[in-house]
Amino acid sequence: MQEDVYEVTTAPLVQSALLGVSATVMSCGHARSGRSYTLFGGRDYATRGVVHRALHTLFTGIAASSGVRRFGINISFVLLRGEELQDLLATGEEESVKPTVVMDGDGYPVWKGVTRRPCDTEEQALEALLTGLHAPQQGQGHRLFSISLEQYGVSEEDAETRSARLVFVDLIGPCKITGRGKEERLYVHAINRSLSSLEQVVLCLSKDNGSDEKGNHIPFRESKLTTILKGSIGGRCLTTVIAHLHPLHGDVESYLTTLQFVARIRRVPVTPFVNVVCSPEIKVRQLERQVAELQAELRLQHQLTSGDASASSLLSQDERAVLLGRIQSFLRGDSPGVKMGSVREIQPAFFYLKEEIEQRDATIEAQRAELQALREGLQQPVTQETKKGKKSASRAPKAVIYAPNELDESAGLSFGRRPNKPKS
Repeated sequence: MQEDVYEVTTAPLVQSALLGVSATVMSCGHARSGRSYTLFGGRDYATRGVVHRALHTLFTGIAASSGVRRFGINISFVLLRGEELQDLLATGEEESVKPTVVMDGDGYPVWKGVTRRPCDTEEQALEALLTGLHAPQQGQGHRLFSISLEQYGVSEEDAETRSARLVFVDLIGPCKITGRGKEERLYVHAINRSLSSLEQVVLCLSKDNGSDEKGNHIPFRESKLTTILKGSIGGRCLTTVIAHLHPLHGDVESYLTTLQFVARIRRVPVTPFVNVVCSPEIKVRQLERQVAELQAELRLQHQLTSGDASASSLLSQDERAVLLGRIQSFLRGDSPGVKMGSVREIQPAFFYLKEEIEQRDATIEAQRAELQALREGLQQPVTQETKKGKKSASRAPKAVIYAPNELDESAGLSFGRRPNKPKS
């Protein structure tokens, strides 16, 4: 059952994250409806949740692309209780830092003061997940498990950096305030208010409300939950909602609330977008290389106009060595052709090709002369041995074989028996 839920709801989102598209999986439902079980699973391997399976798929895809791209993964795990954040991965001095949410220059949320644990293997990621699940929690609330994925090019020419974020939200349902203490009622009231704000945001983002109009206001700042989820619901982010309804629960109103929320979020438009950023360091090196090539072209133009365009003045010593290596690779058959970096490499390339061909011709001529001398040295001994062989062959007795039709009947010879003696 867990595997089927993962394959239908989450597996496509993990593949999209490997391509650079952010995604969100929201598990919603009331108490004892199975929403946490769907995300984080049971106690045995067969019932592991979609988060465990997503980590396995993620690191399997990374291993398959290790020769093409470099990956970096950071994991965060927080609990949102009312309007307060708790870092579930904080240890030691990190526990004294109060986490909060701030907006970056583009207006998207940043988790400030929250642990970002780097994970290079699937085992490290599962360890971070289990650490957050078994961390002492201050109370019930929404749990958010975030995977930040960044991938870089292996070669220096590939300056493209892709970043994606995969967020799993364990969204608690509306809670009843009756029968609780004063402090607990404040948290429950904050949870219910955050859910109302989320429904309002979803309603504003839905197609029916004209969310594509520029003047439409989206109340993301009404609660910390909606502030955190800004950029994670619709728009450039793929969104999947897994609704849970308890079959033995008799509260029909809770069923309707969950189904209405899912129906509204289904109408939120989604336009997947690959988050691509060029690495500044690699971009600077590429620009420096382009500047060097342009300066070389200017020197070539100056030499051509001034009449001083000798081959030795066009290329530096390192450039000549690189060009010679390309020509030798071409002559060995390792490459289909000689790649020219610029026009000024054409004339030296012809000179190098001429020198290589002349050297190879001289080597072939020397080998040919050596082979001819070897043949002339071996010719006389071979002739004498041949004559000796002929003389010995003339002294050897000759064997005559008769065919049946060639027998001399007059001599009394017959095939297969001795000739008869003549009668006296």
